[in-house]
Amino acid sequence: MNIKQMYENGVAISEIARRTGRDRKTIRKWIQSDGPPKKVRRMRCPMGYPYLSNCG
Repeated sequence: MNIKQMYENGVAISEIARRTGRDRKTIRKWIQSDGPPKKVRRMRCPMGYPYLSNCG
């Protein structure tokens, strides 16, 4: 069962958190948004190139 479906069926946020093993705040964010957040990977600067435009 989906997190939003559980919430719509009356399951409390704390109970959803227990069942899924996630934090209550995370569950609340997922319910308010379209779903789990996309992971954003930061681009790292290669060693010795701190002057590049995409670094920093």
